[in-house]
Amino acid sequence: GVYIELTDPSLRRFPLNRLTWKPSSESVIYGLAVETNGYTPNNIDRAEIQQGDRPYASTLLIRAFNTSISEKQQHRTTNTITAGVLGPWAGGREIQVSIHRWIGYTKPLGWHNQVRNEPALNYQLNYEKKILGDARHLLVTANGMARAGTLSSKAAVGIAVMSGSFQNPFVIPVTGSKSFYIHVYDQATLNLVGYDATLQGGLINRGSPYTIGAASINRVVFQNRFGLVLNYRSIMLEYWQSFITREYTTGIEPKTGGLQIAMRL
Repeated sequence: GVYIELTDPSLRRFPLNRLTWKPSSESVIYGLAVETNGYTPNNIDRAEIQQGDRPYASTLLIRAFNTSISEKQQHRTTNTITAGVLGPWAGGREIQVSIHRWIGYTKPLGWHNQVRNEPALNYQLNYEKKILGDARHLLVTANGMARAGTLSSKAAVGIAVMSGSFQNPFVIPVTGSKSFYIHVYDQATLNLVGYDATLQGGLINRGSPYTIGAASINRVVFQNRFGLVLNYRSIMLEYWQSFITREYTTGIEPKTGGLQIAMRL
């Protein structure tokens, strides 16, 4: 997937951001993001439907969010409204086929079986609270999330540990005298799953050629993500790996990883 994010005070006037709740007494960061994701079964060199594996699916989403930070109480709350599309209109087939052509990798053959077009609309609330640590070299936080909508409905609770040198996440980021930070982190999350349209198909369009039935969805899913983060002046580099238990009864326990680069303009 690809994720592009911009934060700026002027984004508080963006129409979707006007719909999000925010505490008036706390410092607020406003942001806007564009995200595209693609999902495939394990064997992409087969054109036929692969029963028991996940369906092909793709999403193209715009996210409007605000993060309210309380330095006094050492917590932060993020409200996110997501709007977009699930299905062929998201362009997942074209993106993956093009990338695989560029790098000389296996051509995916089964995208004609992907989950059909469906509008996506979600609202999500995240809460994070400091438990212990000095918030600069060691930090333990508890977090919770609730999400509802046409694309995904679930709740989650978790705990995260950060160690190293980093800016306090419970203050508004500012440009300081120190220009280099490095830290590692580990985040464990327990998810309670209600609905996942990338597996089960859309709520409105039920014409997808293949989906995972509700009875096969695992309602309790554990995920662990760990990574290394480098910050140098306006550039952030992160390498991460993630493990997740089976999302449906016939699935595997996927292990994924990635490299993330961000730049402050």
